[in-house]
Amino acid sequence: MPSVCPRSFQSVGFVVPRPRYDLCMIPRLRPIRRSANLSAEWVSASGSLVPCLVEALFPDATHIVVLDSSLTTSSSYEQTQSIIVPGGKHAGPLGFSLTHSISGGDACSVQTMNSRDQYEVTGEGFVAQKVRQQIEVVRSGRGGFYDVLRAGLTCDVERTQAELSAEPALTERTEFSLGWIGAFGYELKHHSDWVQHSPTAVAEPYRSKYPDAALLWADRAVIVDHDTQKITLLALACAAPEMRGSRGYTMPGSGTLLEHINATQHEWVTDSLRIVNSLGNRESDLPVQRAKRSSVQNTSVPETPHTNSTEAAESAGTPDVSSPTTAATEKATALNFSFDQDHEGYIASIQRAQRFISAGHTYEVCLTNTAEGPALSDPWRAYLSLRTVSPVPYGSYLRFGDLHVLSASPERFLSVSAEGRVSAKPIKGTRPRSGNRADDEMWRRELRNSDKDRAENLMIVDLLRNDLSMVAEIGSVAVTTLFGLESYSHVHQLVSTIEAQLAAGKTAVDVLEIAFPGGSMTGAPKTRTMELLESLERRARGLYSGAIGWLGLDGAADLSITIRTLVTDKQSTTFGVGGAIVADSDPEAEWQEILVKASALLEALEAQLGDVT
Repeated sequence: MPSVCPRSFQSVGFVVPRPRYDLCMIPRLRPIRRSANLSAEWVSASGSLVPCLVEALFPDATHIVVLDSSLTTSSSYEQTQSIIVPGGKHAGPLGFSLTHSISGGDACSVQTMNSRDQYEVTGEGFVAQKVRQQIEVVRSGRGGFYDVLRAGLTCDVERTQAELSAEPALTERTEFSLGWIGAFGYELKHHSDWVQHSPTAVAEPYRSKYPDAALLWADRAVIVDHDTQKITLLALACAAPEMRGSRGYTMPGSGTLLEHINATQHEWVTDSLRIVNSLGNRESDLPVQRAKRSSVQNTSVPETPHTNSTEAAESAGTPDVSSPTTAATEKATALNFSFDQDHEGYIASIQRAQRFISAGHTYEVCLTNTAEGPALSDPWRAYLSLRTVSPVPYGSYLRFGDLHVLSASPERFLSVSAEGRVSAKPIKGTRPRSGNRADDEMWRRELRNSDKDRAENLMIVDLLRNDLSMVAEIGSVAVTTLFGLESYSHVHQLVSTIEAQLAAGKTAVDVLEIAFPGGSMTGAPKTRTMELLESLERRARGLYSGAIGWLGLDGAADLSITIRTLVTDKQSTTFGVGGAIVADSDPEAEWQEILVKASALLEALEAQLGDVT
């Protein structure tokens, strides 16, 4: 087996606005990276590259974010990179975690609500200090959550070539340049200006038991490019030791703090590359080959590939994972999940939504239903099963202590390039897959020609076009794809694409603030429909219906919509499913649609729903 061939240390440049150091001084940062080209034999032997790296590099991580393109071949998506960011004890000296929860209680003034919000920053370092100081500003009644995000991105990142490299600098770059990465929950809608100032605002909105945002500030990352078969190790070091003077950045007995940071980051890159090389030489001991599915406490579930996985892979793309069927030997009783709203209750909610539409309050309601079941004993193994059953371009696994998020999202919310090019890809319109080719093609034709589904999709396209126009250059917003059809392992979807160019002075945080939550999960008009949903749904959506992804130090961003997602802690596991309700929706067909959308999650856990008749 050929070993992985290391490349020299490289430094890449990222363009970010120069910060105003009005809160605390942050040394100029210098990105360092080292890349390894992967042999085709090693990729083939590993069977599942991203899980293998997670288990080898961060086997006991209590905080981690894995953005996982398990669908690595697709005619519809350009997504080819997976990102692994460690937190907790595996974070670097500049890294930290941030969790945020909206204040409880009834409605109150914007300033009071923002000042009562809860924040927890775990970690030290210059950027963490600046974020903490911005949180104190928010608690004093000035600004809000998005200002905290901005504080974490106002870092001066050097644009120099690597003085450590004996080779010419690599011309390619990674999509993620370090920065914020994690999950944004649906209830962050309460930070929207339109929601906060609406005259019809809900007096006592639901609050989630989960954090409304769970983020890592990444100073380290492992990035896997599936196209080039390259692993890149990326870390931030300090580029300006001369700044330490009056600031007193020293560590007794170990030299200056800046020198310590740099040495620590270089050591991590070197050690991690050595582990990657050792994996390339230990074909028989790849951790993912031992993977099993996870279910409830003290049980395990055997791995079973999707019945039509070969055919699904041919039409939907090739997953970056091989089924570890042979590893599992135990059979467990199926997990049982139950919906908040049973068949009768969900039909009644659909009919209420249609009455709101008839009365002129809204014209599309994205109604959802939450299923709840037992806690998972091994969420990571459950995620490995999910990515096998349902390969997607925007899968993810997040762990923040006892909180785990397992996502198989096919939907991009927003992407922003470092040059300010914005793209949104809303999904509206769903049909099931079939193992029979003729039936499968019939479902595709039906979706493509459905006036109802096209109308649903068009309404959300118009909503997102309006959202983006508020932060885009005048005349730059364009619908580049309308009613495209994309196929995945369990469903066909109707997908459109809206693009724009950011206006001068606007950033990816501005785009997130103006467009969150994604219109495909609310309906239209957005603000009034979200208020109506509070009366139609029986709980907060939590992390479901929000977004998962990253905001980079170079101004770029990439976020998925949090759908097809399991959220689990020590008490329970939940997932949400839903659909767009319009005036001519058939309530029974809408019920059947949410069962189709739940199928991949249930199959991954070998679980079942309670009474669904």
